[in-house]
Amino acid sequence: MMLHFLAPRDKTKWSQKWHTCLDSWRKYHCCIKIWDDEEIDDFIKCNDPEFYKTLKILHKIFRLDYVRSLILEKMGGAYIDMDMELNSPFLHQLNNSKIYIVGASAGDEIVQNSLMISPPSEFWTRFLTYSRKNIIENLQAVRAYPDYKETIRGTIVRKTVGPIALSNFIKHNKEQIEILPADLFNNSKDLSFTKHHQTGIWGFID
Repeated sequence: MMLHFLAPRDKTKWSQKWHTCLDSWRKYHCCIKIWDDEEIDDFIKCNDPEFYKTLKILHKIFRLDYVRSLILEKMGGAYIDMDMELNSPFLHQLNNSKIYIVGASAGDEIVQNSLMISPPSEFWTRFLTYSRKNIIENLQAVRAYPDYKETIRGTIVRKTVGPIALSNFIKHNKEQIEILPADLFNNSKDLSFTKHHQTGIWGFID
């Protein structure tokens, strides 16, 4: 299984925690792809050229959320945030034909898009259609981001293409996914498979 990460090519921009987390996956997995900004743009342009024109005028964070679903739609594998640390190997225990998404640690979400495992799937095709619709319908707000006025910064991102959007989408598609429990895979403590350190810097470091 290919493990997909998104990160700047310039490693001096990486959090030290990212190096630690990436090493935790490399200890057990050799098939790892780290997508940099140029590769992300090229992949979207190749697979979704029309919508790339819209994404290109928005803050980079929208492309970063969008491309992870596009990668799973076209290639499959595991998408993993750079600040997600592997504590205990688990991928070998999963069913390769199923979709797994990490459960949310935030109260307004069901799942989060920091850890998603999937074969190439039409599920992601439909979620990307849903995300495109969200962005187009909220174009004025998303174009204003990060200067868009909101109580919690980033909510417009989460609602259009991020974890709130994904949570709302799966309410009508629950039969197609398995949710990885947050206490074991996300905001975890003590014994767990993964821990999300939530460095919160990706998209704002260049």
